[in-house]
Amino acid sequence: MIEETAFNLRDLFKVERNSYGQVINRNNIIAPSWEREEATYTKDDVLQTQLLFYPNEGNLLMIFDSDSGKFYTYNDPSIFDKSHPQTINFMLVQSLYANFPDRFRPGAPPFQLLFSAADYPSIDLKKTQIPADFKYAPVLQFGTVLSTGMSPLLDPIPIKEMPSSKIIGCLAKLGLNLHIRGGCDSDDNFFQSWSDQENEPLWKDLKPQLIWRGSDETFLDRFDILFKPGYAEDFPIVYDNKQSVLDSLMSVYDMLLPRWRAVTLSLEADVNAQANGYSEPPWFDAKFITKNLGGEGQFHPFLEAGANIITDGVLAHKQLLNYKYHIDLSGESGTAWLETLSKMAMPGVLFHHRTYARDWFFDDIEPFVHYIPVKMNLSDLREKFEWAESHPEEAEAISKAASDFVKRMTTKEYLEKVFSTYFVHYLGKIVKAYRPTAGGSETLENIKKAYESYGMMLETYSRCDEKHCVNGWDGYVFPENSDIGVFDHGKTDNDLTEMSE
Repeated sequence: MIEETAFNLRDLFKVERNSYGQVINRNNIIAPSWEREEATYTKDDVLQTQLLFYPNEGNLLMIFDSDSGKFYTYNDPSIFDKSHPQTINFMLVQSLYANFPDRFRPGAPPFQLLFSAADYPSIDLKKTQIPADFKYAPVLQFGTVLSTGMSPLLDPIPIKEMPSSKIIGCLAKLGLNLHIRGGCDSDDNFFQSWSDQENEPLWKDLKPQLIWRGSDETFLDRFDILFKPGYAEDFPIVYDNKQSVLDSLMSVYDMLLPRWRAVTLSLEADVNAQANGYSEPPWFDAKFITKNLGGEGQFHPFLEAGANIITDGVLAHKQLLNYKYHIDLSGESGTAWLETLSKMAMPGVLFHHRTYARDWFFDDIEPFVHYIPVKMNLSDLREKFEWAESHPEEAEAISKAASDFVKRMTTKEYLEKVFSTYFVHYLGKIVKAYRPTAGGSETLENIKKAYESYGMMLETYSRCDEKHCVNGWDGYVFPENSDIGVFDHGKTDNDLTEMSE
């Protein structure tokens, strides 16, 4: 049974290649972080890159051990949620075994790879100057990355865009027919709920109001790009009444984070609607969600003044479906990709908050085709709202195209494209770029000693072979009793020329 599972895994992760040995990539769009040819790197470059990130929780270190032919992954012992990257870890290992079999066999040269499942690159750039006089190793970032125009913030570190970690379980299940613990099940099977369009209200019946509910979060605070901290205690607020609160917020509007700007605009809309006797509802309804609505928290003075910028009522998915306009206000990482996709799937239209950050699917969606773009500082939000109101047919067409796109994302064809693009084509670039050390000195023991000499302790995260991975912290075998099916990408040769020099 074990041998059969190994055979199925090899077939499952193998991707079709053409007669020249190249991965057949059905996606003609190249992610910005992958546009340039990968520079070669060594174990020393990997260590130097980790020194820059340490002691944050960001990167895991994956090592191919030449002697055993197995992959060992190490993490910082301080990482709390160790289960978060395990599906990514497993997918990387199995794709490397399946698609580069001659490169990863017992006796083949060693290999090192850095990857992260953090929301976004976890360097505190307000406290760190990045030296540029030596090489860095690439980091596969399974989360938000900075857009090309902002790359100087992380240069010269080659941060490589990969699908967000939460999507990997669905990629395994829906794209590869691989059912694993924590993979796209129950509440995480958001694809299914988003693409279920039965009994949704019609466009003509939707409430013509822009709606948003969310938490009070920071915004790209590690990069200190534009906005100052935006917590209530930092504001010189006069709490006499609703109007005085609004005037106070407007006086510091240019300092506010995007979500605070949104609730301020919403408060202004409410004040204006009240002045007109609420003959029409406010054009914008944006509120923070809190579990302590009646408590003495930072929002209490706002409520006492009648400025209702918070609520303890979470709008359920079915309730949000009744609104015509939605916005995906970005949070700490600079994006809100779950909101982006869930709101694109709704019968209303999305006002997409465009920032310095991006996620893996952003090149697949276009402004005024799948969403209405809104500037990072929200300066054009009212203007875009009025455009949508005066162009209902165009707005409805955008909504339909967005819903169709999210529905297409659930298909095996789309997810196969994602897998072959990121886990084979792009991953192959990293494999090709690595230069192992000659002379057999690149052993697990020597690598751990090198890190310890810099005060970095390496905890065994997992050890993996072609059948499964074993967690280092609890001994769990991953995947355990998985319903593994064979996903046939084709039987053509997928040999890769040896990368050692």
